[in-house]
Formats: sequence, C-alpha cells, structure tokens
Amino acid sequence: MAEYARGVKMRLDKNERLVPDPALAREVLRAVPLRALTEYPDYGPFLAFLARRLTCRPENLLLTAGSDGAIKLAFEAYVDRGDEVVLPSPSFAMFGVYAALAGARVRAVPFADDLSFPTKAVLAAIGRRTKLVPIATPNNPTGTEINDGDLDRIVRRAARVGALVLVDEAYYFFTRRTHRALALRHDNVLLTRTFSKALGLAGLRIGFACGRPGVIENLRKCQPIFDVNGLALRCAEYVLRHEPRAWAYAARVEEGKTYLERTLGALGFPVRRAAGNFVLVEAGPGAPRLARRLAERGVTVGSGYAHPSLRGKLKITVGPVPVMRRFLSIFKRAAGGR
Repeated sequence: MAEYARGVKMRLDKNERLVPDPALAREVLRAVPLRALTEYPDYGPFLAFLARRLTCRPENLLLTAGSDGAIKLAFEAYVDRGDEVVLPSPSFAMFGVYAALAGARVRAVPFADDLSFPTKAVLAAIGRRTKLVPIATPNNPTGTEINDGDLDRIVRRAARVGALVLVDEAYYFFTRRTHRALALRHDNVLLTRTFSKALGLAGLRIGFACGRPGVIENLRKCQPIFDVNGLALRCAEYVLRHEPRAWAYAARVEEGKTYLERTLGALGFPVRRAAGNFVLVEAGPGAPRLARRLAERGVTVGSGYAHPSLRGKLKITVGPVPVMRRFLSIFKRAAGGR
C-alpha cells in the first residue's frame, strides 16, 4: 500500500480519501502551465465556475485553505475575548482551538448518550454573550447529523442574540444533504465545505465558505491575500468537472461500510455506521490496547474518546472493499490477543 504516506501502511484516523484518482495527476498536473507557478492566482474564473455549480453568486463564496481555513476566519471575524461559543461536544478539534485563540468562553454541550444531536441543550445554551455556534453535520467523531427543523430553530434563536451559526459540511458527498439554501437565506449562517474528503485534495488545502455577501465580506477582511494557491484551483476545478467520480467513490465507501459491519460484527466487534466516511467500532475496555497493536502494524485509527458513549470505541476511516479487506487482515492479527 505504497500510496499511504507518513511512514505507515494505512492512515485510518484522518477521514481522508483512501484511494486517489490516478487521472488527476495524468490529466491535470502534467498540463499545468509554468505561469500557474510563477503568477499569483486569479480567483475570479474559478469563483464564477463554482457559483454556477452551487446556483449562487460569486459574492456568496470565499475560497479558503480547506474548510478549517474558513472556520478559523469565522472565529477571527465574529469572536472577541470574553465572548461565548456554544459548542456541541465532542466535535471537530479545531473549534476548541480557535475559540481558545480568540479568548472566548466555550459552553460545551455534550451529545446525548445515544449520540443524537442535543438540540434542546444547544438552544438553552445560546445567550446574549453567544457569538458563534459551530455545527459539523455529520459530526466527527460521532457521525451525527442534525435535521433541517432543528438547525432552523438554532439559526433563529442565534439570530435573536446576534450570533453566527457555522455549518460545516465536510462530508457532503457521503450524505448528499446540504443546508446551502439556509446559508443563502439568513444573515447569520455560514456554510463551509472542503475538497479534502471524497474529492481527494487534502494535501492541496482548498475549501470554501458560502453565505450572504455581508457574512462573506466579514471573513474576507480577516483573510491573508492569496490564501489558496493556483495549483489547488486547477485541481479543484478538475475534480468538480468530473464530480461523478466523487459520487462513485462515495458509493464504494458505502460498500466498504457494509463489508466492515458484516465482517467485524462476525468477529465480535459491533460497528456503528456513521454518516461520513468512517465508522465507530465497539472494542470495549481493550480499545486503547488494540489501537496500539494496530499502530505497531502500521495502521492508525481514532481512539481515546472521553464521551461516555464513545469510550471503548475505535473510529476507522472507510474506503472501498479491497482497502478494507487489507485492513481486516491486519485487524485480525492485532485483535488476536483480545
């Protein structure tokens, strides 16, 4: 498995695309003109192209260094020292990091024991000092999605106190659900997406924010010039022009989930199917030891979660069945002394 980097055979803790698109290098990277390397990038043509695909206007969009680049800008634009951030927990780790950098107080709202979204608790936590409510849907690491009605209630409650609701859709291709219309309709909603997951461009760091022009302009004021490079633009346009490949990869991931659910379940490791490109595997009290044994064999997985319903679970990035079959062969050896 030479395509796996960082000196390991399989990196299954970052929710990356596990099988690259070979045509990307053949058809794009070889055709990139030298001026794409010597000139500063022109975002205009790509923004117009992206706006047409999203049925919005270029002024509704901001290109960023991955979706986490957009998230960082949202904290910089909307959160000052002493403000409050209402944060469903556990969630994307950088939410807490950016809140700390802003000097904000985090009001953590734990997910329910069944890992359903804690809508009532989030609504109750939003107060006059709340400035930002970050929501990842589906959420990492719980795999939880928020339904349209609950998100609408949170947006309206946040609007009453002047707070921004950030909706991260990093796993859009695996769910086929979007809240883009909500972001284009409300002045206090920001939608973020990345090209790092199904589209397979994690190493190029490109994503975007979508919202009303006023929200986008607030973020733009905090953004460094030329935050996204020209090579990333060309690759991003290519993968969007060949979007069916991403949908096909997502379908293969669903097959991989079914395979893991069946095979790991038969081995005595029940699988909780998450909404993204990962699953949660019940490994019991021996989960940390099993994670170490996998790492010794070149496979890294997510583990060590504090939430009561995540204790004893491993989070495993899922790919097509052949990749998961290789993982399973290593897993069986690592779990042999369970």
